Amino acid sequence: MTTYETGAEYVQRKGWKVHSKGPKGWLTDCPSCGHSKCLNIHPGEHGLWTCHSCNQRGNLQQLKRLMGDVLTDAIVSPGSDGPKFAWTAPVAVDKDTARAQAANRRLFPATGEREGSAAVVWEYLTAGRGFLPQTILDARLGAEETPCGCSGGCERCGGAGVIRWVSIPYLGADGVLGAKFRSVPPTPKDWRRIAGRKPGLYNALDGFSAAHTLETPQVILCEGELDAIAWRSFGFPWVVSVPDGAKSWDGSWNDLFAEFAVIYLCFDPDPAGEEGRKEVAQRLGNYRCYKVRLPHKDAAECLVQGTTAEQMHQALTMAEAYRNDRVKRIIDYADELVALIKDPLGARGKPTGWPALDTMWGGVRSELVVVTGDTGVGKTTFCADFARRQTEHGPVLMCSFESSPVDVLAMQVSQELDKHFLTMDEGEIIVQACNLSERGMYLLDHRGAMSVDLLIDTLQYARQVLGVRFFVVDHLHYFLELDGVHDTANIRKACQRLSDFCHDTDSTLLLVVHPKQIESDNVRIQLKDLKGGSDIKQIASSVLSLWRPRSKTRKSKKRGTVTILKCRSQAGREGSLTYEFVKRAERFDFTADDVEGVWGEDETSGYGNGNSKSKWSGDYSSEEWAP
Repeated sequence: MTTYETGAEYVQRKGWKVHSKGPKGWLTDCPSCGHSKCLNIHPGEHGLWTCHSCNQRGNLQQLKRLMGDVLTDAIVSPGSDGPKFAWTAPVAVDKDTARAQAANRRLFPATGEREGSAAVVWEYLTAGRGFLPQTILDARLGAEETPCGCSGGCERCGGAGVIRWVSIPYLGADGVLGAKFRSVPPTPKDWRRIAGRKPGLYNALDGFSAAHTLETPQVILCEGELDAIAWRSFGFPWVVSVPDGAKSWDGSWNDLFAEFAVIYLCFDPDPAGEEGRKEVAQRLGNYRCYKVRLPHKDAAECLVQGTTAEQMHQALTMAEAYRNDRVKRIIDYADELVALIKDPLGARGKPTGWPALDTMWGGVRSELVVVTGDTGVGKTTFCADFARRQTEHGPVLMCSFESSPVDVLAMQVSQELDKHFLTMDEGEIIVQACNLSERGMYLLDHRGAMSVDLLIDTLQYARQVLGVRFFVVDHLHYFLELDGVHDTANIRKACQRLSDFCHDTDSTLLLVVHPKQIESDNVRIQLKDLKGGSDIKQIASSVLSLWRPRSKTRKSKKRGTVTILKCRSQAGREGSLTYEFVKRAERFDFTADDVEGVWGEDETSGYGNGNSKSKWSGDYSSEEWAP
């Protein structure tokens, strides 16, 4: 999808002096307070910015509003050679009204001749897409054209000199809220939208209104605007669509579906569509979601291929319910078993961010992982580093009941920049914090004890609304009520509930567990050293034990070990590997050479049996720390 103006483009258009440039931040003068070298702005689309002099901050749209730049029309007029953006000083009309007026000017006339681009786009919608004329008018579709920029005729514009677009307005109770645009052949498929407003569900106003008139409250949820319009052409107005494909679900939409007993999910039959369908069903409730299998890829293609309304109705009638049965036949696992034989590494999970740890442990899977170690070895720091790396795969929530969110964030910013937090300037700190935020790093704003019920409720909220699938809970004893009598039973119940949460929500949870009081100091913790260790070993799928030496002589790097005391997956194995703890950056670095007993001829063939006896990697004394 084409984006409109980035933070870098806005700074250049305004002619502001740039003192330094980087991929994660540009340093310029603040136009609000007038001070020099105090405004940091991200050069990307969102343009997150902060002024360290006047303490103002926000996103690109808020900066434009502060500067009096109001968007009046994000699309050039037909045949115009002007810039893509037209900006003016504030006028007596708000931004949403201006955007609605711009969208309204591009609607098709209900009657009369359609000429030029309007005729081409109308032909594409009716003859090419099979949309009914009245459906096009009801959806308030329109036509737009922009200069191609070619010197003569080219394949992209078909010699017309302009790119033609279908304008698709998003309608609300107050009129047009925004619009998206889809290119028309011969131009290759492309999408863009009027900038400045977060996209919502398409056809929400009409779709939900029609759905509430049905005897049984039900709604169709599909994967695109044109797909929703196709359903309307088939005579099913009770349809809404996600704006940007199967994976664009926003948890704030959950409540809009609260009253519906049946939700038909019509996503594309490809891996992205299947994953998106599974995610949406998890968030809205599997018990009321049904998988619809259409005769063709989607409703839009069904319309082009001549599928009848009766056939579409039949597809809804035959929709498959999400089964919740936990007992399956052996044959149900046949394909997965064959895939495992063909590709043993396919059983592995997502990368941890440390290739050496992936080699031994087998990657991040949906399971409960216990992280333990003696006091001061860096369990919280390790989990913060782990969580930071997992933001590359999706949103993450770190619940540290012992450390404040600011302390955790300071660790992660140091890990990002590979330098001590106190040596950074304000600009670096803000840019890295914004970067972590954009990647989906969430922190629990709570310190001290919390009930296990409230903890599970918080995790469920993060999973359903924020889409989090990787969690850190630090640590176990902050949500247990230990009385000295029922401690073991309470530990077992809490761990079982967290394990069930991971299984039911397809999530990973790192649970920090402190050892019992032990006589020696700086020892390598085993499962027997944990209170309730036998239950923890039985319930947790993986157990990692951290150790690093201590010394009066503090050096920049120390070598320690991570020992995998338990690995239930056949993709990994028990054993230990060494790491270097980089003090200045609060970071753990592993190297492949430090992996002890990597699968080889002397190990169990294949991918490890998960039952290898744990071995300690060396006996590092304080004098043997890495320089």
